[in-house]
Amino acid sequence: MTQPTPNPPLEALARRFVRFADQECGDYAPFYARLARGIAHDPELLAIAAHTRSGQQAPNLLLAAVHELLLRGSDHALAAFYPSVAHLAAVPPGDPMPAFRSFCQAHRAALIALVSTGLVQTNEPQRCTVLLPAFATVARLAGGTPLALIEVGASGGLNLLFDRYGYDYGAGQSAGDPGSPVRFTCTLHGEVRPPIPAGMPPVAARVGLDLHPIRATDPEAMRWLRALVWPEHPARAALLQQVLALARIKPTGRRYRQAHVVFLRAAGGKIAFLREYFDPVRAAQALDAPILGLDA
Repeated sequence: MTQPTPNPPLEALARRFVRFADQECGDYAPFYARLARGIAHDPELLAIAAHTRSGQQAPNLLLAAVHELLLRGSDHALAAFYPSVAHLAAVPPGDPMPAFRSFCQAHRAALIALVSTGLVQTNEPQRCTVLLPAFATVARLAGGTPLALIEVGASGGLNLLFDRYGYDYGAGQSAGDPGSPVRFTCTLHGEVRPPIPAGMPPVAARVGLDLHPIRATDPEAMRWLRALVWPEHPARAALLQQVLALARIKPTGRRYRQAHVVFLRAAGGKIAFLREYFDPVRAAQALDAPILGLDA
């Protein structure tokens, strides 16, 4: 019987996938843990992951690359196992490895291209729940001087927009913009509680530094950020989408007063027709958008 030829680089890579499954996934992400263990025992899949550039996490990149291709609309049986693609509340029962292996074999070239050029740039804007008390404390110690924020490794720069979000720390403690479409929840533990500010500390400047910055207006970059969110965490994905939508709107500081016209027709005690129209000129002025044919 011929013994397989030892391949130290792939064996080391296999151990990385096992550590990823045990230490980073565990009970938090059992779907990815199962896939990572399956990859660790598959030389062909490990050979794809081996194209990851130095300094990047091969497990995260390979799994994100597969997720990215599925989010593009790839028609394959594997999509049925991804709640983010199949619009499910949870991962369905069954063994995903046969479909995963088949998918990787069918898309080997595309996966190698993604893992060899992609970067793990996961944005976790909910970290702002921890940053806010710290920012408020710094502003207080500085006598209310506006903050100048510099984030190294900013990726999409979503944490720099901390003052545009709403926060719920439980027990009636809230902070931030009460009208924001993005609201983070945070559970406080222990006897020592962070100082939750009554108002937002002022910000004078925001600078994000990254070797490969991501723009919220780039649809391909946004899909890659979405692919980095593990598919069994739909709430995280939905929150990221809300934050990205907010990041694409540049605040102008202008007051937005809108006028609506509603056309309604009732028949038999029920609404049979309803159309609502708003004034687009007022919306454009509030957003500081150009209006063709209208003097400033």
